[in-house]
Amino acid sequence: MQDVRRGMSDRDLVEERERLESLDEMSRCEEMRLEIVLDELARRRQRTGQGW
Repeated sequence: MQDVRRGMSDRDLVEERERLESLDEMSRCEEMRLEIVLDELARRRQRTGQGW
């Protein structure tokens, strides 16, 4: 599992978000990972002014 904040590109984050959101059921770990991914995407979006 890659470090969300350092080891993942923007594209990797979007793909991970899509993967997690498509799960029928998420474990608590997956729920927390999705929250972190969404937070990191929002942080990067604010920093660069880009949208997904």
